[in-house]
Amino acid sequence: MKNLNVILVLIGILALCSCSNDDDSISVPSEVATAFQQKYPNAHTIEWELKSNNIYEVEFISPDTYESGDSNLDSYFKADGTWIYTSEEISYQNLPTTVQDAYSNSNYTPSNGWILDTTDIYYITLDNTITSYNGHNGPLYGLEVDHSTQDDRELRYDETGTLVSDNPDSVNDFDIIVSNLK
Repeated sequence: MKNLNVILVLIGILALCSCSNDDDSISVPSEVATAFQQKYPNAHTIEWELKSNNIYEVEFISPDTYESGDSNLDSYFKADGTWIYTSEEISYQNLPTTVQDAYSNSNYTPSNGWILDTTDIYYITLDNTITSYNGHNGPLYGLEVDHSTQDDRELRYDETGTLVSDNPDSVNDFDIIVSNLK
């Protein structure tokens, strides 16, 4: 009976592993893989995805980040290995005080019916020699705010606390940054 339980557990683990969302079938060009490894040598839990415009997204965890300790990151590379940008999940406490103050003084606060989604706060760095974020070269800080009767908003601030972008949640960073590729 004990062996049967062990076998059932192993079958369950194998079934879960086979349902993983890893994109192992994606062939990542060696230039992209090398550029990623050089930029994030301590990355682990790596998953690749081919996006539009022949751009590769890699989701990973790394200690080489804005915050101390392992963080979740998404990084984007052209097919020739050129790094475009990286978005890192961070905590509200690690936002610069200029950004915290700007948000606190905005129209998107709880007193106006908005709720800050603390799971959607980002530090965005980009290669400003090849792209920009609507004319801004970063780094940027992203916050998502939710409202019960209005569309969710994606707010992007620069280091000084200037609101750079205020878009509906349906507009994403990838589309904005890629559309600004030089």
